[in-house]
Formats: sequence, C-alpha cells, structure tokens
Amino acid sequence: MNMAGDTGTEAKKQTGGGMNMLVLSCIILGTSLRLAYHRTFQWVPKPTADTVAGHLFSEQRALRHVHDLVNGIGDRQISSPGLPLATKYMMEQVKAIANSDYSRNDMEVQVDLETVSGAVAMSFTGINFTNAYRHLDNVVLKVTPKALQGYPAVLISSHYDSAVCSKGASDDASQVAVMLELARALVYRKDNLPASPVIFLWTGGEEAISPAGNGWATYSKHYKDVGAFINLESMGGGGVPIIFQHTGAWVLSAFASGAPHPRGSRVAQDIFDLHLIPADSDFRMFSARHYGSLPGIDIAFVLDSTAYHSYLDTPERMRPGNLQEMGEALLGGIYPVAQELAHQHKASAHKDPMERAVFFDVLGYFMVEYPDTLAYTIHNVPLALLLASPLVQTFTEGRPVGPGYVRLMASTMRGLMTILGAVGLPALLAAARVLLLGKPMVFYAQHWLAPALFLPISLAGALAPWHRIRLNARRNEPTRKGSYLASQMHGCGLISSIIGSGLTAAGLMGSAAIFSWCSMVAFILGLIMQGPWVSGPRVLGVLAFAFVPVAVTASTVGLYVVVLLERMAMSGAGISVLADVLMGVLHGATLLASSCGALLPVLAYAIPGGHKRLTASLLGFSLLLAAWSHMYVQPYTPTAPKRMVINHFVFTEADPAVSTAQHDQIIAMRTVNESIAIAGADSTALEQAIDVSKFTRAPVIGREHDVVFPLTNMLRGIVVNPPDKRPRERSAAATTTGTDSDGTASSAAAPAASASAATGGGSSGGSLAAPSPSPSPAASEAHTPWTKWLAAQQQQQREKQEREQAAAAAAAAAPAQGGVRG
Repeated sequence: MNMAGDTGTEAKKQTGGGMNMLVLSCIILGTSLRLAYHRTFQWVPKPTADTVAGHLFSEQRALRHVHDLVNGIGDRQISSPGLPLATKYMMEQVKAIANSDYSRNDMEVQVDLETVSGAVAMSFTGINFTNAYRHLDNVVLKVTPKALQGYPAVLISSHYDSAVCSKGASDDASQVAVMLELARALVYRKDNLPASPVIFLWTGGEEAISPAGNGWATYSKHYKDVGAFINLESMGGGGVPIIFQHTGAWVLSAFASGAPHPRGSRVAQDIFDLHLIPADSDFRMFSARHYGSLPGIDIAFVLDSTAYHSYLDTPERMRPGNLQEMGEALLGGIYPVAQELAHQHKASAHKDPMERAVFFDVLGYFMVEYPDTLAYTIHNVPLALLLASPLVQTFTEGRPVGPGYVRLMASTMRGLMTILGAVGLPALLAAARVLLLGKPMVFYAQHWLAPALFLPISLAGALAPWHRIRLNARRNEPTRKGSYLASQMHGCGLISSIIGSGLTAAGLMGSAAIFSWCSMVAFILGLIMQGPWVSGPRVLGVLAFAFVPVAVTASTVGLYVVVLLERMAMSGAGISVLADVLMGVLHGATLLASSCGALLPVLAYAIPGGHKRLTASLLGFSLLLAAWSHMYVQPYTPTAPKRMVINHFVFTEADPAVSTAQHDQIIAMRTVNESIAIAGADSTALEQAIDVSKFTRAPVIGREHDVVFPLTNMLRGIVVNPPDKRPRERSAAATTTGTDSDGTASSAAAPAASASAATGGGSSGGSLAAPSPSPSPAASEAHTPWTKWLAAQQQQQREKQEREQAAAAAAAAAPAQGGVRG
C-alpha cells in the first residue's frame, strides 16, 4: 500500500512539474516569437512631416513624387506615352535640386539625360536570348564636393518605368521618390558631406529585363567614375527593405554599419541563385558577378507582393513608414560606403569586388556578417563540437565513451525523423488536399490560413519521435535524466550540423548559416541541460539562452515564407501541387528553425502525458481545416487577385487580290487567322478561375505566349476565337511581338503575329481582369480595362483599314495612264 501510494505521489509530482515546464516553455517561446513578428512585420519608424529640417529625410516630401508619377502621369511602360512624360518630370525635379537656393560654391551638382540604344545577350528563367533596346532614357544627378574631384563615386539607382498593367507606386516610384528626397537632403547639407561623390541614377527601362541599366553601364560617361553601387527595388508596398543581393562584401559591411536598422539575410541570395523567384533587377547589369564590374548591394521592399506588377500597386496600398525607413537607411549607410571608397582611393588598394559574405540581421537592430572564406570554418565548427559531445560528458561526468556515442547516434536518428516528420507531413497534406479536393493555393488571399493549416500537422510530425522520451529517460538514465535529455538535444543538433555543412559545401551559405547556427545553439543548450535532473532552473536557463536565437531564426525564415507565399501567383502553371507542397515544406522548416531543433525534445519532455491525444488533436485540426477551407474559402479576393496573361494574335499574309505593284509603299494584308490566348501563371487551373465552356476554342498555333518571352514556359491556358468574327484586313507588313520604334525594347518575336498582352486579376467567379465574379465572358469584357482598350484598338484598326480600302478602290477606278501607282 505504501509503495503504491508513493508511486502515485511521484506520478502526480512529475505531472505537475511537467505542466509547469510546459507553461514556462510556452510563455518564454511565445514571447520570443511575438517579438520576432513585431520587429519583422509590424515595426516601422514614424513618418516625418515636410516641416522637418531640410538636411533630414521626410517621407511626406517623398510621397509627393510618388503621387505625381502615379496619379499625375500614370502608366510608364516602355513605348507608352507616359514614359517620356515621366522622363520630363524627372529632369524637372533633378534640375530643381541642382539649381536650388541652398546649393553652394563648394559643391558641383551635375545633371545629365543620357539616351541609350544597344543589345545584351542574357539568360532569364533558364532561357538564353538577346535583349535589344532603342532610345531609352536615363536621368543622372551627380553630387561632387569640389575637394573630392577624381574620387570614385557611390552610385544609387532605381527605375521610373512601370510594369505592364501597373502604375508602379511601390515598384518603383517609391524608391525613385526616396532618391529624390535623399538627393535634396544631401545638397541641402552645409557640412558633414559624404567622403566621395554620389551619383543618383534613375533608369527609364528596367521592367523589360533591365535594358536601360545595361545601356548606362555600357555607354555612360559616368560609369567609369563609380566605385560601388546601391540598387533600390520593390516587390510590394508592404515594406521591410532588405538587402537581398550583394557582391563585394565590404560594401555590405560598410552599409550595414551606418544604417540605423539594417535588414536582410544571405537566404534571399540563395533563393535568387536557385531561381526560385522569376525576377531580376538592374543589380545584374552593374554587379561584378554578372554583366558589370562593380561591387554593390541590392535592396528591396519585399512584403505585399500580391499587388506587385498589377493595377493594385497604388500609393494608398503602401504602408506608412516604408519610405522613412528606406530614406534613413540610405542617409546613414552611404557615409561609411563613401568613407571606405575614399580610403581605398587614397591607399590605391581596391578590395575584391567578387567577394561575398554570409549576413543576417538581428531583428533589425544590427547585422552579423562574415566572409564566405571564413564561413567554411564557422559552419563546420558545430559539427566537430557535437561529434565530440560524448567526450565532454566523459570528462565532466566520468561516463563511458562508447555508450555515449550509441546514445548520440540514436538521438541523431530521432532528429532525422523529426525533420522528416516536420517537413513531410505538411507536404503530404498539401499534395493530398490539392489532388483530392482540387483547389490549389487556398491560402493565397488568406495568409493566416497557411500557418493554421500546416504548423499543427508539422508540430505533430516533429514531436512524434519523442513521444516516449520521458519514459526512456526513467528507464535508461533514472539518475541522469538531464544528461539523457542533453544527449537527445545534441542528436538534433548533429543532424542539423550535417545539413549545414552540406549546404556550405554546395555554396548555399545563407541556408547553411541557419542550420549551422541552430546546431551551435543546440550544443550549448545541451551543455546547460546536462546534469542529474531536469530541474526548473536548467529549463529556465535553456529557454533564456534560446530566446534571441529563436526570435532571429523565426524572423529570418518567417519573412521569406511570407514573401514566397505572396509570390505563388507567379510560380508557374506547370505543376498543380507545386505551390501547396512548397508552402507545406517551408512551414515545416520554419517550425524547425523557430525551435532551433533542440527545443523539441525539451517540449516533448515537458508534456506530462497524453502524447497520442495531442498528436491526434493536431492532425485532426489540420485535416478539418483543410476540408473547411475547401468548402468556404476562395483562393482569390479583390485585394489578392489571380494573375492572367491575355494575348490577342492576328496572323496575316499579303492580299493577292490587291496588286503589290499598286502599293510599293504599303503592302495590303489580309487576316488568315486570329485567336486570343488566355493563360494563368500559378497552380490554379484556368478552368477553376473562369468558365471556359462559354468560349469557342480556336486552333492552337503553339506560340501563343511568345509575347511575354522568356516567361513563356511558366504559362498554361487556352486558345479561343475572338468575339468579333467579321473579316478584316491589315495594311501593314507582317509584324512581330518585338517592337522597334523609339523608346522600345524587344526580346523575342513570333513571326507574322501581332500580339498584345495584359496581366491582371481574376477570380473563381470568372472575371479576366477584375477579381469580382461576373456571369459571363461577355459581361466580363464590358467591364475590364483590357477589353475596353482592345475594343478601342480594334475600332481604330477598322477605321484605318476602311480608309485604305477606299483609297485603293479609288485608285483602281481611275483610268490607267502608263501604269497605276498606289
């Protein structure tokens, strides 16, 4: 009786102690994750008014330029009427800065408008092509203190053109405005100027895969004066300006040392190196690792990509404080970059422009960076330490080495199972949901749904290998439970360190840093936990030490998960489960990173009992949410629409009924075939977005999407007959999808096809360019900007053809006198 009573009392104590550990763990880790979320997604500096001192950056002053470009001018695509107007506006603004009353005799402010033409052979999304351009404008403002003539300059660049179907408030009018306000503030300053000249460059053609930037780097007289560059981009109006590409580690280090809140991580560069995001910037034209010869960094706003390159990219959608943060970062960051350039110039010693570094920010407070050459050592240290962890226990506790390595290998296998469960189960759920229920990307417009759907099942998979950890500790190490738990933590760290070393060898330094630093944390946490008992002070010490690493890794990985989620609308239409499986895997990786791997055994040990019930509850929640979301949640909304590409093709040939001898200047053409290609660019099938049964199908020519080359391979859709079937004639030579007029750029062409493309929103209700549902294609066409534009173009074409036909008929009716000339 007494033994039974003692056993019951012990069980109650263990249950109570476990519950206290669990509550304490949830409180501390929850606080850490809340801090990470606030610093990553919520915090911005307070925007300043236009009444602040002239030498300071003002978001309100910068926003005026955004409204002028977006609301005053509007569309600024290459070949559109708005782009020359934007060039004129930019020249007026930079001249006003150069000629302002506060300019001084000790400073030279030079303004140039440079027009470039040329071509560059390049590759994009794995496709090689030649990007030709003609008469593209670049606006240059060079600020040079007269005492620094001949010094290498810091280049700051952005682009003032906009993407198709977008007025480009965030991309890239926001960064254009930041640069204008920054230039004004620098010229205003009466002292404390940068130690090198500063060149501001606004390119007039980036969206066509950087032709204007290539022209400037190839032909500009200022390019030879540049020593380093900072390129500014945007993927959305949600903010968070991160350094996402770099070449020349010293530029990164110098900029981060001066920026008040540096953000970024090498993970983003890994994503670009793996071509996971089909995007590019002028960085490639200036970078020594690509087409240029310079060291530099690429900074971009990355949140709210659902509005990127669409009609939703408006000033109203931009988060207040974005421009202030970017302006303050530049105003602080360019000074150490200029100082380093001046030092190199005086010493006649230039640092390697090809060198790269591993870097990550600590919640925006400061940045950690170290060169790749050092990373090969740092990233392999945790592996060596964890392999030696049984030896540490031997020296500190006098335990045999052999059993220690047996425990380490067993815990390493559990760590491997943890990773497979955390990543594999959400991936399987994602694939099964799409294949069985048939609604991909249900989380696209409702971001909260992705973590709610994938994290519970990921946690169930991560905890599954540790269900018996408390029982195993009592059986195997009844007097050394702390040391037993430490061995399990070291096993998780060991598998993480092996992955980190492998990624380092593969050159994916950003991803390797996460695994390697997590494994280092796991090693230290295991040392803290080591001892005879799993006591409250030890658990508190583990959680306290893990507080900052958990917040940093959750911030880093969580940010890129959100960015990639928002980019799923442009992930390509080839594989229906791609977006969902990728999100499942990434959420599993986020869970592992947020726990630093080693905290999962601690959490499992803290659960006082009922592991199976907890696992069943987590699995059941994810499965029920998957079913509920299929029935009640739509992937797209008016603020997060589906993206589509619509091409109108008209295939022509010379009209044999009209003699070419009569028309030696204009060749009469007739239409032989025309069609409209409608395609989506994400995992959701076109049939799920619009009612394709109401369209009359047309023959597939096979090159319907060449107009958006080289993104052709990312599109899937249908080809339909145009609504207007009246015969028409074209009095122009066979045209191509590429253009060759003033201020144009072309990449690839479909012979004898005239095409016009539009990207915009759609929805499960059936609208092609607006996210609200419509009852039929006809009703949809009456309310979309694309169909209105197309109807106007068709009407103008018909009127032109009628005039030409009337002229040809009049010429044919005239009496022949020695031949007829058209």
